[in-house]
Amino acid sequence: KNAVFVICADHATVSYLPEYQTAAGGFQIPIIFYAPGDNLVGKADKLVQQIDIMPTILNYLHYDEPYFAFGSDAFKPGKDNFVLNNNSGSYNLYFKDYMMSYDGLKVTSFYDLKKDRLMKQDLLKQHPTVLDTMETK
Repeated sequence: KNAVFVICADHATVSYLPEYQTAAGGFQIPIIFYAPGDNLVGKADKLVQQIDIMPTILNYLHYDEPYFAFGSDAFKPGKDNFVLNNNSGSYNLYFKDYMMSYDGLKVTSFYDLKKDRLMKQDLLKQHPTVLDTMETK
């Protein structure tokens, strides 16, 4: 009754599905929040990362003391979350449907993951406005 369970993987496993064998797919994992007896029901297809767990739980519990967190509340509506990770020296920023890779000096690739889950079409030169928005993140 007075418990909240968070079920989350550390990282994706080697998969036979091609979309999970990409730089983006290798980091896609589910996060499940479960509170017995609560009416919290739903599925959200949005960007959430593990650092979002703490602020999500604290806000769910109506914790009102100040705290510091790098993440944000996953349940907060209307917020465009972003995810950042490092994969073998490449910094990958995910924002909305896009993934931008950066090598520490310059942007090296840019993908629309909604339209191209297998990351076959690098859009680096085709979406300068979206790319500019992501570079300021």
